[in-house]
Amino acid sequence: PMTSYGYTLSDFVSTEPGIAAMLGLGFFPLLGTWKNTMLINRLAKPSQFFERLHNWSMMVFQVSYVIWGIASDCIFPTTHAVLTVIFLGAFLLHWVITALICIACMGIANIES
Repeated sequence: PMTSYGYTLSDFVSTEPGIAAMLGLGFFPLLGTWKNTMLINRLAKPSQFFERLHNWSMMVFQVSYVIWGIASDCIFPTTHAVLTVIFLGAFLLHWVITALICIACMGIANIES
């Protein structure tokens, strides 16, 4: 194991079939996330600041996720660990921004928000 606490998902995705499956199977969900980001921005019409923040949080996630896939755990363990935190944090930030935009547009009482 690469870590003191045993095997992790990163150990599996350090193999060619593992990273290919993860990045390949993630294509359509990520495409859907990009489309939803654009749709929410178009329908909710957030301020220019929040629209840019919404797009940039997704871009930071996407770029760090791709670099994370390139920087495998067995060759670049520190970079891989840092990028794991960055891409997870960026996606969490993206989700929070999406929720704020939807709540600001539709209100808290709306069930879709």
